[in-house]
Amino acid sequence: MNVLFVNHHASAHKYGNGYRTYYIAKELSRQGHNTYVLASSFSSVRQSQPVVKGSALTVENLDGVNFIWLNCPAYNKKILSRLWNIFVFLLEYYKNRKEIAELVKPDIVCEATTYMLPFFITKWLAQKSKALLIYEVRDLWPLSIIEIGGYSSFNPLIVFLSYCQSKAVCSSDLVVSNLKFASTYFKSKSIVPKRYLYLPNGVDLDESMPEGRVVSDCYMQVSALKDQYDYVVGYTGALGRANSVDYLVEAGANLRDEKIAFVVIGQGEKKKGLEEFCDKEKLGHVYFFDSIPKKEVLEVIKLFDIGFVGGRSRKMHRFGVSPNKLYDYMLQSVPILFALDSPDDVVSANYCGVRPEEFTPRGISHAILTFVALPLGVRREMGVNGRSYVLNNHDYKGITNKLVEEIQR
Repeated sequence: MNVLFVNHHASAHKYGNGYRTYYIAKELSRQGHNTYVLASSFSSVRQSQPVVKGSALTVENLDGVNFIWLNCPAYNKKILSRLWNIFVFLLEYYKNRKEIAELVKPDIVCEATTYMLPFFITKWLAQKSKALLIYEVRDLWPLSIIEIGGYSSFNPLIVFLSYCQSKAVCSSDLVVSNLKFASTYFKSKSIVPKRYLYLPNGVDLDESMPEGRVVSDCYMQVSALKDQYDYVVGYTGALGRANSVDYLVEAGANLRDEKIAFVVIGQGEKKKGLEEFCDKEKLGHVYFFDSIPKKEVLEVIKLFDIGFVGGRSRKMHRFGVSPNKLYDYMLQSVPILFALDSPDDVVSANYCGVRPEEFTPRGISHAILTFVALPLGVRREMGVNGRSYVLNNHDYKGITNKLVEEIQR
């Protein structure tokens, strides 16, 4: 099969972050399929960017996956610069749609961009190529904007987004989502997909193989903290309000008298404010590190006694959560501090960590103290349970096979 993924923010190990599309495409390539990923040449989620010149398509093969880069401008935190990047991506995609169709000759086209406007170009491309059209749902529009941004459901933008997602779901040959209960949301809105498949996030087992190990400066520094403190509570990922890293840091303030180090690895708009808070409160046991490549992250995670997964309580979490860091912790046999208010709680179901009774800094503090009070054997058992669960349910080889089986059904 020739498979085309459309994902504005897609990336690979060479550039960092944005891996879901890459993992699935790489596994399809291993199985003998020709895989292509159409993406913007600039995305803020990456740690570095590909080099492209001019308006012609730039094709780069990364680990067996052919990335087609559309030349798009860099952007900053200002909304207008982000919108300009999106506009140029849509324009370049539209202008080059026939050339892309001729280059790939797709049998399968998967629209995996988080915002929905590229879908309508992708739909044309799939129809032109007589290809199966897959639409991947990662955000429930417009529910995400209503609950996070506080918009009215009657706002014209909300009505438009609702129409777009309904149209995309109903007109695709197959809808997939990493949200376990997304189908419940569609049903509540009387949106009926032709076919639906729950396809969670996962892990690439190759990254945890001994030959893939990378010992970084960050690893050495966190290793030294292991000798200095009794326990290390760790977090890796974006430093934004949605991830509730501020709650974790405030929990650290509550536990300043304990011999517990708090390690935060990542970048984001809240990082400066968190560092300033720690300086003001004289929290010398909270340590910040810049983002590091995925293979380095996986090694550092092994040093954590417990890994934090958090988020602000949102009604939309009732339809499922699938944070990548959760599975990374599990892969490295690290117990989870699961501070997400969602019925999709694999941590409690598989006894691989602890969950706060309340999703606040105080609740997180209590959960940490509960965890460290457990016998060493129990804490190790939690790590073993998590690794067993993720190997059996979230290996990208199995996830990709599940997708192929549904396509061929």
